Amino acid sequence: MNPQVVFHLVDDPDLPPLTINYNDDLNPIVYINMHNRLWLALARNTIPGIAVNIQNKLTEVCDGYLREQIRMGEMYD
Repeated sequence: MNPQVVFHLVDDPDLPPLTINYNDDLNPIVYINMHNRLWLALARNTIPGIAVNIQNKLTEVCDGYLREQIRMGEMYD
């Protein structure tokens, strides 16, 4: 089952243009900060392309973490 992604529009000068967090069910919440709407408008075609890069980076980070956990487990066997 795919997690439901929730989107919230905010207007806060202290927040970045995009923020990803999660709720109590561990589903992603994406905050789009309308205070940065000019930048968001200029980057509207670039932002979706970030998804593939994030997926690749998360895979790299998770693989490294899993390898580390395996090595640590082998140390205690």
